[in-house]
Amino acid sequence: MFVLVDVEWYEGYGFSFITQLSGLLVDEKCNIVDQFNSLISPMPTVKPEQLNWNHISFGNHKKRDFLRAPAESYVIDQFQRWLVSDDILIFWHEESEKVFRHSFDQSVFEKCETRVIGKHVRKFLPDSRRSGSPARICALNRFPVTGQEHNSSADVANLRTLLASVSFPLQLLVTRDWQKRLCQWLE
Repeated sequence: MFVLVDVEWYEGYGFSFITQLSGLLVDEKCNIVDQFNSLISPMPTVKPEQLNWNHISFGNHKKRDFLRAPAESYVIDQFQRWLVSDDILIFWHEESEKVFRHSFDQSVFEKCETRVIGKHVRKFLPDSRRSGSPARICALNRFPVTGQEHNSSADVANLRTLLASVSFPLQLLVTRDWQKRLCQWLE
């Protein structure tokens, strides 16, 4: 199966941490099979007064939502348990995958492979309607848009909509030479 993954994170004076984690399990036709969503508390990484809450509270979430959320270690453990071996983790851009890799135990990468597909999906769209996040691209192409940007659960939903709308061949992502096969498929 394929897991569309999005993380939101906060970077501040000498510290960084994930604030939201979402995974959307889809089949090769982009049908939703299951989902995982969680806000993540900044505690004990930093004290609440050290944070810019206007920055951290994306997606209409409130400070209290994050303070009552589970700790990052708990959410990461639960997400790793939710994954199944042979799941392919799909990220929109490299920075999200990098943050994800930094926070997760190496065992998740022994169990699951990762793919970063944003630049490849853009090839399916007209030049004038291919820049930005999945939500922006959906809006430019008049595909349905869920929620607002910088909200992990909305971002994975918009990525799914985008992939389904352009009939992206997820089955090609299974092979090690997926980038080459995708280029050949596009020709």
